[in-house]
Amino acid sequence: PGKVGAVEQLKRTVLPSTRDRREKVVKVASLSIPQ
Repeated sequence: PGKVGAVEQLKRTVLPSTRDRREKVVKVASLSIPQ
């Protein structure tokens, strides 16, 4: 059970961070595109 909890915690911390990073990249890209 301890291992599973650690894995779930890792997923929870890693996945949102990658999503945040992707959103940041999208924001930067949309800002850098001349309108």
